Formats: sequence, C-alpha cells, structure tokens
Amino acid sequence: MPLHELMNLHDQAEQDKALRRAFAPYTPDIELEGEEYRALVVLVNLTLKRDQAVDLCDESQAQRLVNDDKHLEHCVHPVAWLHSHNLKYPDTRVSGQRLVIDAPPLIPGVVTSAGLQNRLGWANNSADINYAKLFCSSFLYQGLSSNLALQLVADVPAWTGAFRQLGVANTAIAALQAQLAHHLAATAIPSEVSVYSKQVRFWYQGDYCAITPVVSHALMAHLQHMIYEKRCSHLTISHDHPSSVGNLVGAVGGKISVLNYPPPISIPKRRHFSQSRTQRLNEGRSLFDRGMLYDRIFPQALEHLITPAGLTRRQRKQSRLSAMRYLRRQLVAWIGPVIEWRDEIQLLPNIELPITPERLEWKIVTSPVAELPDLATELAGVFHLELQTHHATRRFAYHPELLIPIKSQLRWLLNKLADDENRPSPQHAATSCYLHLSGLRVYDALALANPYLCGIPSLSALAGFCHDYERRLTALLKRPVRFTGVSWYLSHYHLLSGKSLQEPLSPMHAREVSAIRRPGLIDSKYCDLGMDLVIALQVDDEHPLPSANEQDLLQAAFPSRFAGGCLHPPSLYEGKPWCSLYTNRNELFNTLSRLPRTGCWVYPYQSRISNLDDLIDTLSMDRRVRPVSTGYVFLDEPRVRAGSVEKCHVYAESALGLALCVNPVEMRLYGNNHFFNHGVWQLTAINRAILMTGAGNMEQRHGAMQTSEL
Repeated sequence: MPLHELMNLHDQAEQDKALRRAFAPYTPDIELEGEEYRALVVLVNLTLKRDQAVDLCDESQAQRLVNDDKHLEHCVHPVAWLHSHNLKYPDTRVSGQRLVIDAPPLIPGVVTSAGLQNRLGWANNSADINYAKLFCSSFLYQGLSSNLALQLVADVPAWTGAFRQLGVANTAIAALQAQLAHHLAATAIPSEVSVYSKQVRFWYQGDYCAITPVVSHALMAHLQHMIYEKRCSHLTISHDHPSSVGNLVGAVGGKISVLNYPPPISIPKRRHFSQSRTQRLNEGRSLFDRGMLYDRIFPQALEHLITPAGLTRRQRKQSRLSAMRYLRRQLVAWIGPVIEWRDEIQLLPNIELPITPERLEWKIVTSPVAELPDLATELAGVFHLELQTHHATRRFAYHPELLIPIKSQLRWLLNKLADDENRPSPQHAATSCYLHLSGLRVYDALALANPYLCGIPSLSALAGFCHDYERRLTALLKRPVRFTGVSWYLSHYHLLSGKSLQEPLSPMHAREVSAIRRPGLIDSKYCDLGMDLVIALQVDDEHPLPSANEQDLLQAAFPSRFAGGCLHPPSLYEGKPWCSLYTNRNELFNTLSRLPRTGCWVYPYQSRISNLDDLIDTLSMDRRVRPVSTGYVFLDEPRVRAGSVEKCHVYAESALGLALCVNPVEMRLYGNNHFFNHGVWQLTAINRAILMTGAGNMEQRHGAMQTSEL
C-alpha cells in the first residue's frame, strides 16, 4: 500500500500499526518517490517513544522535533553505527566496531547476500534505537534501497525541500549534511577482532586462517520478509535484550525467525521388525508401508503420468520423466519394510517367521535374489490393491495408463535388489581404504547451523571433526594420513527445548576477591544425534595403511567433540565393534546398505541456486532436499588483525546450500558406484570461499511441472 494511502486510514490505531510496519526492517521497503514530505513527517515522529507519538502524521509535532537542535543531534549520532553486517549479533558485548562492506562474490549453488540490494542496518546503544529511525530506516527511492542519511548526503533536492517545508533553514541543512557525511565516511572495517567475536580456524592456501562469521543485515531482513509471508518453515530465536542487538532484532521484539528444516528421520522402534509387525501379520494386514498413499503429492504424480503437463512435446516428456522419478521413490518407500525384513532374517536365520507361505511378503523374504524379478507382476497387483484402499488414490488403481509404468518401476527395483548381492568388487588402490565409525552419539550438538538456519548441524563442523581426527591419527601413527572425503548417515535426531546456561566466566569486581558471574544468555538451538561416518583414508605410496594391529590407535585418536556437542562411541557394555577398516568397497557397501530405514544419508546436492527464493522453491519441489550450512564465503582478503587467533583473519558470511536426504533402501538400490561417487563430502577452498561440496545429486527440474513437489 502506498504511503499516502496508509496516512489516509481512518482508524488511528490501525494507521499507527501500518506506518510502523512500513518502515520496519522485517517488511519489504516502501517506495517513497513523490512522498518525501509525508515520509519525513512520519520518520521524525517515529523518533519518539510509542506512548509519546500519539499521531505519526502530526506535522506540527514533526516541525517542533526537527527544529530542536538537541533532539536532532540525538538522531544524527546513530548514523555512525550503520552497518552492512551486524558484528553485535548475537553477542551484544561486541562494542566499538561496525562493518560496512560489499556483498561477497556470487557463487552458484550457495546462498549469501550476493545479488541482494545493499541494505544498511543499525546496532549500538539500545537507548538510541528510536532516534536511529529518522536517518537509518530503509526505504525504496527510485527503485533502490536507501535511507534518509544517504539521500541528504547525496543532496537530493526533494529531500532537502522536505526539510525546508518543515521550517529548517538552509544553513542548518548544510550543517546537517556535513555531519552525516562525516559519520558515513568513517572507517567501517575493524582493524582488530573483538574478544567476544567468534573465530573458527580453517586450512587455507597452505596455512591456517581465522574466520569470524558475521550476519548480513540484507539477507537476514529478506529472510524475515519471506517468513512474514509464510513461505517457508521456521522457528523463533529469542534475544533477551533486543534493542542492544540492532534495529532488526529490536523491531521484532527479539523474536528472530530462522529456517527450520530438521532431517527426515523417523522415530526408531525399540523392537526389531519381526516383533513389531507380528500383530499386523496376525490380523492379515499388509506389511508394505502404506504411508506413501497419504502423501498429498503422490496423486499429482500419478495424474502427470496419465496426462503429462506442458504445451510442447518436450515439456510433456519432461513432465512424465519427473513424475516417473517421483513414483520410483514412492515405490522404494512402499517396499522398504519388506526389504528391511529380508535383511534382518539374513542376519538372524533362526528367527521364526509368523507368516504363511502364500503371502507375497513371504516370497520376497525367502526367494533367492535371482528370482526376485519374477515377482514384479504379482507385486504390481498388490500395489494396485493398496491404491484402492485410500480415497485419494482409489481412482488410479488399475488405470490403463499406469499399469506399465508401475510394473516397470517395480521390476527395476527388484532387479537392482537382485544385482545387489552379485555385484563384483571394484579394484581398489593399495594406498586407500575406508574407515566406518558406527553407532556414534552426540549430545548437545548445535542445531542452529548458522544464524539463518536450524536443522542439520553445520557441515563445517563435519569438516572440523575430520581435520581434528586426521591430525590426532597422524600423530599417533607417526606417519602422514589424509582424509579425502566423508559420508554422513543420521540415525537419530532430537531437537532439545529450553536454553543452555553458560558457565561463569568473569568476576563481579575486577580488583577484589568476588563471586564469578555468568555471561548473559544467548539463545540457540541444540540437538542430540545418532550417526555413522564413513571416512575415505589415504596414505602415501611409501607408507602402509593402518593395520588390524593399529585398531586401538584408530579408536584412541577419536575426537570427543562434534558441532559443539559431546561425541561418544558405543558404550563398552554394548560390546559393539564401532571402528572398522575396509579395503573392499563391496563389503563396506553391503554393511552400509542395511542400516535402518528410519534414518537417512546426507548427500551433496548440486544446484544453481543463488538466492533465498531459489532455495525455497527447490525445497518445495522435493521433500528429500534440506538446507544446510556448507561453509563460509569471504567478505575481504585475509589480513593481519589484532586479536586474531591466527596470523591472518577474515570476516565471512555463512553460506546456505542444499543436501539430499536419501533413505538407506533408496541408497542401496542406486548401487555401490552411485554411493561412492555422489554421497561423499569434501572440503574445498575456491573463489575466496571455504565450502563442503561433493559430486552431488541433481535431478532435472522442469518448468512444465507445476505442482510443488514434482
């Protein structure tokens, strides 16, 4: 709604709320070209506290305030603390520093503030938060994001004329412009690092470099816009002293919203499959997973197979191909429980099967792998019967256009399952092997992967764990060992509630014996994890691989921290071999492919996203895709700074990327080569960035597909 319409609202309470929202940083900027005088009146009145500003459109009150030298001086001073990246977020103890710098370079596949309009925020003394609204509030002017300070320094006639219209003399306007220009020209890149600013170490170009992650005001504000419009899943981070953190946090009352995308992990059952399904078998019910019938996108996929969307022949072909891929994934989920049961019976051959031989499930579980493809026709018939049991899919049962696609996809799945155990072992280099760490538990890991995202812990933490492990192992083995890649399986995920109480750090009185006080609470999100890791390990030609006699050293070098949490291997009382070396890929894959289907593998996902809108659109197309924190993109070149924990230091933005959460049954059916080629993460330093990347998995997304998941 244009500004003049907001000012003409008859209900004063509604008008006040609308005007404050129009100039708030969590809403899109309002265009003010041609509305300079009206806007100036509102901005001047916004500098008063809410109980003092009875009417934001009161021109006489605005005239009195703008000609009050003391009040105007209070409004000018905050301009010195405009920033592009907020150094006080989330720790308000950082003081005396601000950062105004260009957005980082655009890197396809990750989301930063690159490509967004340069938008300035404010953070300093909380007592000045209202005074800062006059010159620091963002708005659109001639299509560009700006604020009143920038407009006056640029000597835009419309704005200087608005001040004259409020009775400000030309000499006062000139003096005001000079003051603003002085504050805006002040140094905006700190020469030292605050002791309260976070620093993380990374190996970069032959040496360690300290990185301080900072929050982009433009990206955080844009994220609040999208969440305000209810375009994505989110949760709230609370700040106890919001006005001290900045104008964005203060405007939302300390309730900053972040993306919330936990990994798609089911709650694991305490009983194994045979025990948990006995009742279903006794009642004569199906053992296949009927949960996929309740997926609201599944009927749309079947509809696309019957009548592909698109105007051209190529669009219809692409639409059908995307729908076929979606059907395959749903069939994998449907048949997954029976495949898991088959694996369990192979591990426990003496278990009694509470099922009659006439049932299809019996045939799949007990048939030799070579005979599994022969069951495709019968399996397709059972699937069509399942479609009949749900009102949303009933009309697709035995549809002529679906008979062949469903049967062909089921035959493909059974063929892949049959090939699984007969696949020849690939040749493997004598200088490399794989380390499988199984049954690991992490307590109080940081689920707030970066300031914009809560969900899967940061991939930077995964890289840090591997680097720490590599250094420890090299020291114990007394020969160089390199970790060249890591695969990540999550078996359990539980987001913790409440805030963590920090440890006491500083004395109440500096020069006398006194009690130790705790720092202020900084809200974050933590989680408990269960996971497996597969690490590709490589040595030089002249050095041998770790042997079975060095198993104790592999375990002794195991780090105790992951993503800020406590990392534990399985208890000694469990008696499980949790640290295993494999030189045979086929043997390792045979073990990994039988992990519980309640968990998921976190694969790299290749994409060309470059902004939040692309990221949200991609998430809506495929529910297996999750946003992740992939690393850091530099804002400047590494340089010497006082207070740095390393010789060189750099400020950087946290990068948002994408990962593909793959069900173990789906991972198994795609095969050995696909896993080792596309399921491995590697740390790379490219284009002034340190990112976790991989060969990735990218499925074609076509414009002909109009539904959100296809």
